[in-house]
Amino acid sequence: MNQSEGEPQYIPESSETERTRGREISVYLFRHGQAIYESPEDFEGRLTGQGRLQAQKATEDLFKSLEDGETVVFYVSPISRAQETAEIMQENLQSLAEKNRKTIKFLAPRTKQALRDVIVKDPTFVAKLFESGEKDVVGRWFEIGEKHPEKAETPKAVSRRFINLLSRFNRLSKRLASGPKINFIGITHEEVPALLAEFSDFPDSGPVRLDNCESMRIDFNGREKSIPKLRFRNRDYQLKLE
Repeated sequence: MNQSEGEPQYIPESSETERTRGREISVYLFRHGQAIYESPEDFEGRLTGQGRLQAQKATEDLFKSLEDGETVVFYVSPISRAQETAEIMQENLQSLAEKNRKTIKFLAPRTKQALRDVIVKDPTFVAKLFESGEKDVVGRWFEIGEKHPEKAETPKAVSRRFINLLSRFNRLSKRLASGPKINFIGITHEEVPALLAEFSDFPDSGPVRLDNCESMRIDFNGREKSIPKLRFRNRDYQLKLE
């Protein structure tokens, strides 16, 4: 994956005389496929056979939502299990487009630190959670993470980098010239989208959980003062970024 961290990629704007502001952008957030870990200190993981099948199935569902002329670019966490998921999905997506003669423009994938999992500063912190029999390590991190910034990145810190990325997409959607929709396919981890409940009108508080290769979609319509829409499990919510 291309290790670039700049502004979101996009199609060049048209000339001033042709330009109509506002471009639809959809940001898909996929959790990586099922992974196996060598030890509690293994923070990279690798996909299982089931995880690879999950990535293939997710690609088929994603392809159905894409239209002729749209653009696709993968934004991927630098962690191995996410990178592996993205490689499978992009290869399969390109193959489906060719097979079905659907014209989709694929931009080079980019690695984004904003989509990575929690940065662990003290590996023994996580190891002790596993040793204690804690099954929901991420849930436990939500409960105690703010108290231990010296051991691991806090929920607020993860939320800040993620929301900053989404806010850039929101601004980009309003700045671009009109044209075919751009689809950013984010491959991330359980704890990143779990933080979105705080910034949306979800009826229940607390973490939002994605299963392996499950996704949620955020739509930016490019209009001034518009509110991004979050679609999750066939329900729509409003996303409050500013």
